[in-house]
This record gives sequence, structure tokens and C-alpha cells, in this order.
Amino acid sequence: MLDKDIAKNKLIILYIIDNFNHELEESELNFLVLNMELFNYFYFKECLCDMETFGLILFDDNKKYYISDLGKNTLDTFIKEIPQDFLDKLNAYRDDFTKYLRDKNSLKINIFKEDDSYYCKLAINDGDICVMNLKIEVANKDMANIISENFKKNPQIIYKKILGILMMEN
Repeated sequence: MLDKDIAKNKLIILYIIDNFNHELEESELNFLVLNMELFNYFYFKECLCDMETFGLILFDDNKKYYISDLGKNTLDTFIKEIPQDFLDKLNAYRDDFTKYLRDKNSLKINIFKEDDSYYCKLAINDGDICVMNLKIEVANKDMANIISENFKKNPQIIYKKILGILMMEN
């Protein structure tokens, strides 16, 4: 494979990681790239390893990938090397894959009124396994709506914080 092709493929991986906004774990990134049939597994892993080594991509404590400042500068500088029609294809697939990830995590949100009180029921299911099930009494429907919208946007962060608080020793 030509060096130019290798560089372009690394740009594609940077683009994917950047456009998922710190949402992809390694297994999900693998699934996405292999499902789109962009590269074979071993070539993809080699590119990923190279980019980690050179500090273009990083991952956090939750093993979610994100693009470093150097990676962002590299992507911004060379983005024109990726054809626009291919970027459009990636963006469309990203939207479908985002839906897949949400469905996989299965968020359940229910706002209801019972005995003159409003409740917000929040649940995270992973397949058939209930990871979290929380029922909160709130002052009014507006508060319940705010809670549910925040939960939709950041379920993993909220879950992690709740678990962290519950696990603290006094």
C-alpha cells in the first residue's frame, strides 16, 4: 500500500473518532470500521496503534477514544485529502451507528404523575440486563423534563456519577 493511501486511511480513522465526540470504545470503533468494510482487522489495528504511538489519538479511563490536539490539527490540515462523497457516506453511517449504540444501551425514560406528584423513571438496559433503574420524585413536570433531557444526553456520565457517590465510604 502506498504511503499516501496509509496516510489517507489514518485520516479517515481520525475523522471517525473526532465525529463521535469521545463516544467510542475500542470494540465499538472496531465494529464500526469492520462493518463498513473500510479496512481489514489487522491493518486497522496497525493504523490505530501507530496513531496512539504518535499521540494522534488517546483514550480515557473508560477506554473511549478521543482525538488529541495534535490529531485535531493533523485532521484539520489534511481533511481535503478525503473525498467529500466519502465523508458524506461516513456521516450517514455515523448517524445510523449512533442510533445503534443508543438502542444497544436501551435508555428508558418515563415521566408520569401519581398522587399529585411528578416522577421521572430512568433506566439503562444492556440487552436483557437492567443496569440502572431509578425512580425520582420531582417538584413539577418541567423539572422532570429537564432531568429526562439531561439523562438522554449523558446517560453514561450520570450512571458513573451516581455509582461513584453510592460507592463512597464516609
